[in-house]
Amino acid sequence: MLQTDYPFDGVRTLDSLFPAAQPQDEKLEIGLQSSDETVDGRLLLSRAVFHLVRSGRAVLSLPGIDEPQEVAVSPLSESAEKRLLYGAKLYRKLKYIERVFSVKFSLPGEISSEVVKRVEIVFRGITEGAFSTREPRATFLISPEDINLSEPPYLGPGQFDVSIGEEIELFDRPLKVGPITIHIDKAELANPRIIDEIQKGSEEPVAARFEILDNQMSFRFENYANKSREDLVEPLERFKQELALEEPEELVALVSDPLAKDVSSDEASQIAVGWTFYNRLPDRYCPQEPEVDGSTGHWRVPIWLVYANGEGGPVGDLLIHKKSGVVLSHTPMEELRSKAMALADTILHAG
Repeated sequence: MLQTDYPFDGVRTLDSLFPAAQPQDEKLEIGLQSSDETVDGRLLLSRAVFHLVRSGRAVLSLPGIDEPQEVAVSPLSESAEKRLLYGAKLYRKLKYIERVFSVKFSLPGEISSEVVKRVEIVFRGITEGAFSTREPRATFLISPEDINLSEPPYLGPGQFDVSIGEEIELFDRPLKVGPITIHIDKAELANPRIIDEIQKGSEEPVAARFEILDNQMSFRFENYANKSREDLVEPLERFKQELALEEPEELVALVSDPLAKDVSSDEASQIAVGWTFYNRLPDRYCPQEPEVDGSTGHWRVPIWLVYANGEGGPVGDLLIHKKSGVVLSHTPMEELRSKAMALADTILHAG
């Protein structure tokens, strides 16, 4: 069992995104919707809206009117266009998953962020085999016999590995993806009370909740990780070529775009706090407000030494990748600590 928070937005039906079609002298509200709840229906709907918005016009044949009416199509707002493209991206990934597993999904009116996250995990599993995602925390159902209380992550932060089965369910359809294993390099047990249950001799599986201090969780889909890169990429490229026969490259390219949002300022701060923790820095080492680095476009997080009275100053920084959340570089620990000692000496002897 896997339960996580994930940086995805939920996806609504596209009906509310459509602009009004407007003749020259009056407004005409026109709604478009899929005739069914299939992936094909949603995919074709996103394609139709994309073409309408890009062309800026449409020709309508209306009952009781002899001549077709040409109407102007209002452009989407920036937020509505982002939702349109996000939904289009999701439906094309789902179409590829349907093809790989020979299934057909029935989609709800609103797709939750948890399900979107699962779609991305399945898609990346079958197209990459092994990959990492950003996760601040995760809960796993673990048998007591598989827990060693004398080792990390039950005895302080450390590595954690677990198998989560061979199926992932999407829209009530079980997908037999084969064995899946998860690796967390910097896990910390967030509910230590389960240790008491295990020590009391409980044989029931326990829900172990972990904080992931660097927000990095690695998946391995064994049936796909053992394939060559060419064998994974070739069927996806064929799928994209088929899409390209019916839609513009801008839509085709969405298949390979990630569904995860970029790392936010708040998430960068969280990653920096975790970094100070697993590097065993005292709590006086405080990450400050992240800033976008002008030369790389990634998050640069200043690290300050701060005392309880508010006095302090900079002693180093981290560079965090804006998409993956990986710490790309940091001030060397020896330099950071020496700067902190010099600053502390200045503060303590001031005046």
